[in-house]
Amino acid sequence: MEGTDWIFLAIFLLLIGRIVVRRQRLVRLRDAWDENWTGNEAAAARAAAKVGDLEPLRALATRLRQESWGDRDAVLSSVAFDAPVEAARESALAHNDSLGWLIAGMAMISEAWRRRGNDRAENVDEAAWDPFHVLVGQAEQAVLHAAELDPHDPGPWTVSLTTAMALGLGIDETTRRFQEACARDPHNLSAHSSYIQAAAEKWSGDPDALRRWAATLGDGLPDGHPMHAYRICAAFERIMQVEMADNESAGTRVIRTENLRELADEAYARSFGHPDYRPSRKTPSVRIETLHFYLRCGRTDFAQAQYDAAVAERRLLP
Repeated sequence: MEGTDWIFLAIFLLLIGRIVVRRQRLVRLRDAWDENWTGNEAAAARAAAKVGDLEPLRALATRLRQESWGDRDAVLSSVAFDAPVEAARESALAHNDSLGWLIAGMAMISEAWRRRGNDRAENVDEAAWDPFHVLVGQAEQAVLHAAELDPHDPGPWTVSLTTAMALGLGIDETTRRFQEACARDPHNLSAHSSYIQAAAEKWSGDPDALRRWAATLGDGLPDGHPMHAYRICAAFERIMQVEMADNESAGTRVIRTENLRELADEAYARSFGHPDYRPSRKTPSVRIETLHFYLRCGRTDFAQAQYDAAVAERRLLP
């Protein structure tokens, strides 16, 4: 090879190395996130759910419902996805209430994704699609039945965003379900978190719908509210959208040309960085969601600081 060929090869290998290191760091943080979760009620409920005992989760979720839909949904999203499908189904049949069918639907979604694998659609084994769609279809029935049993609960509508995404029901139906969840609890962090994924272009969503959502996100909420932090997640999805259409260098370029770092810094200052910020059961997970953006921008020390803060917050919660 000529000298210029060696230069281009070195640049290419450097870019590949950066991607691999970033992904490895994210995987390590995710693994450590699970390992570091001990010592509170939700962690105990999760340990019981993993072996098929859902009564501790039901008791905790029922109590939290009296305090906050958001806290209740945060615990469900952290625990119910770990429940074995058959145990969750049996519990739902035994109790035959909205909570039981909601937990069953979440367990089915988790199992469906486990069988499919978490890779992009083009890399999924053809044989995995049929069991995936069967389980997602069952989950859809379960969560919509939960919505019928308790018309005041935003949780089934939040979870139904995932089934709508998986079944390819389109952005209009996805947005309608998001609006149903918000009609019941406008600032439910779990609902907004789910909508970011369901509306993202990587799931055949609509980038314009995501931009409209991000443009009004947090309107009317005081500084210190964690909802403002979801602008950081929206910024990451914008990078992903560009990189899927082009390449990583295009993602790097859009960080600069659209001032995404500045937007993220402002969102951080209005949420986690504000003196009036107070943690809730969902906020540790929101911090973890922002790690994608900070790692993508090469701000590894800041990402680590967010991870450490998330662990500390979760350990302080009852």
